[in-house]
Amino acid sequence: MLGIKLTGEKFRSWLGEQPCTRKVNEIILHHTWRPTASQYKGKQTIQAICDYHVREQGWGDIGYHFLIAPDGAIWAGRPVGQSGAHTRGRNAHSIGVCLIGNFDEEELTERQRLSLIIVLNALLERFKLTAEDINFHRDYAPYKSCPGMKLDKAIVRSWVSELEAPNETASERDADDALSHPDVPSWAEEAVKWALKNNIVKGFPSGKIEGYRHATRAEVIVMLHRLWRALKESQH
Repeated sequence: MLGIKLTGEKFRSWLGEQPCTRKVNEIILHHTWRPTASQYKGKQTIQAICDYHVREQGWGDIGYHFLIAPDGAIWAGRPVGQSGAHTRGRNAHSIGVCLIGNFDEEELTERQRLSLIIVLNALLERFKLTAEDINFHRDYAPYKSCPGMKLDKAIVRSWVSELEAPNETASERDADDALSHPDVPSWAEEAVKWALKNNIVKGFPSGKIEGYRHATRAEVIVMLHRLWRALKESQH
């Protein structure tokens, strides 16, 4: 096991330096189930997972290539140049990414989600893949819920196209007015002001409106319903 703790800022350049001659054609997402997110204790947890895989499962190394912690830390597990041990019948040509937590019950933290986006984008770029090449463990093991029923594959795939606001400062990140945040592009400000004023969309507690993120179908339906309700109320 590499056992290296990486930040999102360093991950892409680090990944580019790792040797890999095998063909990689998909990324498979997992969760640990146990340990849960609340049980995470840093490198101690990563080593415990590795020990379980080696001593109990009889594998040569930790099964996953990368593990993403609740605090957003990215842990390098098995080298990408080696086939993993995470999905029966799919290990030879895949990268195994594991989220630490039980996402049948727990919620993905925002830091964990952002690190997942960074990892997925970097892997897609490195191996010349697309979002359609991101799959879930349960796709190949229907008796499992992995990586958790609180995660939807279409939504995870949509996350990889998110754009982070450039040169974001702490004051911008903590802004309480969504429009003061750089994740609202200038050409959209007038429409966003109208939508916020009329409760068609809502900002987030951090001040973000997430103006670059793709909307899910559920979010679009909610916005259309709010718009319909506003129009109906204006007619009375």
